[in-house]
Amino acid sequence: MKTIELNGVTIELVKKRVKRLTLHVTPERVWMSVPERMSYDEAVRFAAQKRDWIVSQRAQIAMRTQQSLCERGSIRVWGESVRLVLTTDGQTARMGDTLKLRVSPKAGEDEVRRALDAWYRAQLTAVLPDVRTRWERVVGAHAADCRIRDMKTRWGTCSLRLRRVWINLRLVQYPPACLDYVMVHELTHLLVPDHSAAFWTLVERFYPDWRTVRAALR
Repeated sequence: MKTIELNGVTIELVKKRVKRLTLHVTPERVWMSVPERMSYDEAVRFAAQKRDWIVSQRAQIAMRTQQSLCERGSIRVWGESVRLVLTTDGQTARMGDTLKLRVSPKAGEDEVRRALDAWYRAQLTAVLPDVRTRWERVVGAHAADCRIRDMKTRWGTCSLRLRRVWINLRLVQYPPACLDYVMVHELTHLLVPDHSAAFWTLVERFYPDWRTVRAALR
């Protein structure tokens, strides 16, 4: 799968039996349906003309999805709906289908989000070593380091020079299979750096259900 990099915006190119280019934009991902006979250079020129529109669309979508946590009253944890209750006593703790999130008495939306992100990070940190070790054995590639980052456009990324894998903090909101897939994807890049046919052949071997999981992330 080829990509286009436009000043901080990564656009995935998906060849399809379509008559014209179509852009698809979400806060996490941008991709473009490209006619099978269209050249890469033509796709780049089209994307360059649309860059400002892409940035604007992502900003608008992000604003629409930034509903107040207090108003929403629930969050997602490993794919499950969990009731969110704010408290000023005790410690942050999950009890069954309820998360009691400790904040200050006059906490605003920003503080609530920071507290929730800290809890999310702790949940992901707790499971990441086992997930990493398990899939390193399957893939046959060892990452020198594995870290968590709140990324806007990617679920994971890999530094080949440092052999470092970065995992998106937001994966804690999705079913565990999504974290498995992203880990396999990034570890496989230590064997094949690009998204060539050879890369996807290996991903298929290591994680046969990858298409289903990737569709859930999209």
